[in-house]
Amino acid sequence: MAWSWANVNTELNTLLDDDDSATFSAALRLYGCNAALKVMAVQIPKQGVAAITNVSSYAFPGDMYAIKGLRVNDADKGYYFLEQIGMQPGTGWPYYGTTDSTSLPEGYWTWNNTIYFCRLYSSISLYYKAYYTTVTGSTADIPIPVWAQEALLYWTAAYCLNPTLVTRARLAMWYDKKDAEPTKNPLIQAAEYYRQEFSRIMNLHHGTYQ
Repeated sequence: MAWSWANVNTELNTLLDDDDSATFSAALRLYGCNAALKVMAVQIPKQGVAAITNVSSYAFPGDMYAIKGLRVNDADKGYYFLEQIGMQPGTGWPYYGTTDSTSLPEGYWTWNNTIYFCRLYSSISLYYKAYYTTVTGSTADIPIPVWAQEALLYWTAAYCLNPTLVTRARLAMWYDKKDAEPTKNPLIQAAEYYRQEFSRIMNLHHGTYQ
C-alpha cells in the first residue's frame, strides 16, 4: 500500500502535537524526512539495476549508494558475477591495449565514482543499492518497508525539534552559574551532540561504494 507524503504529514501532526504545521513548517518536515531516507540507505536502500555494454569504464549511476553485484550476461558461458580486484602494489596483468582480451583477468575495480573493467563485455547488469528519490509535497509513495515507517517518523520528528532545542540552549546559556564547569554550558553540550552525530553517521557509511 502506497505511503504518501500526505500520510506521513498527517502522522507527524499527532507525533509532534502540531496540527496543520503551525509550529513545525512543511519545509522543515520535508527536510527531516529526506534526512531520514539518506540514513536509511545504509540498511534498507532502494534496489537499482543498470545495463552496461562493451565499455572499459562506467560512471556510477547518480543515485547509487553501493555496488551489490556485476553480472556478465554471456551467450556461451551463461550468467556469472564478476569479482572485485584489489588495488595491490605489485599485482598486474598484460598491457591493457592488447587485442587478446582473454589474457586479461575477469573482474573490475572502482575509483573516482567509476567502475573499471579488465575486459570488455558485450552485456553486464549492474545491481546496486540506491538512495531514495527526494520527497516533495506531492510525493505519492515513499517506497520503504512498512516496518520502517515508524522509524522514519521518529527521525523526522527529532529533526523538526532541533531548531527549538538550539534556541532553548542559546537562551539557557545566559542562566549558567559563573562558577559552573564549562561542560555544563548548554551550547557546548549541543555542539558535542552534533559532533557525536557526525561521527555516528560517518561510521555508518564508511566504504559505501564497495
